[in-house]
Parts: sequence; structure tokens; C-alpha cells
Amino acid sequence: MIAIGVTFVVITGRLDLSVGSMLTLLTVMVVDLHNQIGPTAAILVTLLTGIFIGAVNGALVGFLKLNA
Repeated sequence: MIAIGVTFVVITGRLDLSVGSMLTLLTVMVVDLHNQIGPTAAILVTLLTGIFIGAVNGALVGFLKLNA
């Protein structure tokens, strides 16, 4: 799934190295939250966190013209 998203970035001639860091962060987050709030809530919170971080990253790249 990550490779599909990164494919579009690479096709446009850019490289996005943040996906590896996000994958690691969200993996640790879902595993840690699984024991605290249960699997369904942990997955939901992790997905929302990933969407938020991705949106912030996209806004920084899109609006402020920072390097991906």
C-alpha cells in the first residue's frame, strides 16, 4: 500500500523519505495502543494519526515548497 502511494511521488520526479519514518511510528503506536484501548480503537486512532501527519507533511511540501 505504501509503495502504491510512493509510486506517484517518484513518477513526478521527487523522493519522499518520510514514509519509512511514518511506517515505524504508526507501527509502534498501534502495537502500544492495542494493549491499552483494544484492537479496533487502536487501529482507528492510528489511521487518524497517520492521516493527520500525512496532511501536515503534504501541506508543508505543497504550500511552503519544502523538499519531500
